[in-house]
Amino acid sequence: MHRFRVVNREPIFRRTRDKLGAARRKGKWIGGTPPLGYDVAPEGGRLIINDAEAAQVREIFALYARYRGLIPVVEELNRRGWRTKHWTSCTGRWHPGSPFSKQALLSILNNVTYIGQINYKGTIYPGEQPPVVERELFEQVQDQLRRQRFDYLTELQRHSVDLVRNPPEWMPWNYRETLQRVSASLDSG
Repeated sequence: MHRFRVVNREPIFRRTRDKLGAARRKGKWIGGTPPLGYDVAPEGGRLIINDAEAAQVREIFALYARYRGLIPVVEELNRRGWRTKHWTSCTGRWHPGSPFSKQALLSILNNVTYIGQINYKGTIYPGEQPPVVERELFEQVQDQLRRQRFDYLTELQRHSVDLVRNPPEWMPWNYRETLQRVSASLDSG
């Protein structure tokens, strides 16, 4: 009996996974926490705009475009008392919002749902939901985020080279010795 269940479980799993994937590729909402700015339609299966939250999302994008940094925007959102998405599931369970963090802000700024698209396994498909943010503003924010990441990595790389060339005294002697050999090879090559 156990063998029968195991044999039948795999095709059921595969069919379910394929059906959900097909729905995502068609741009349908298949469940989970709705993004800030949207609610799940009463009949389910699609997202509808929550006007009050959508205005907040547009303001979040505008703030990032103005401040060009995550921390100032997070501080401003929390100063205003704004919180992440709060919602009630179809079973009646309440999910309260929380104060904004850098990660919560970043997930909003990178979410293609806000321009009417769906991301499924790294591929972008047209979504059924209406856009909340203008595509031009979304692309401007994405460009700023890419530049900010590049600046961070460049700064990190510069500090790494400084660390290799001038290891601190508190570092164990064997690490300092290894870093000095690396530094010598950097200088010669």
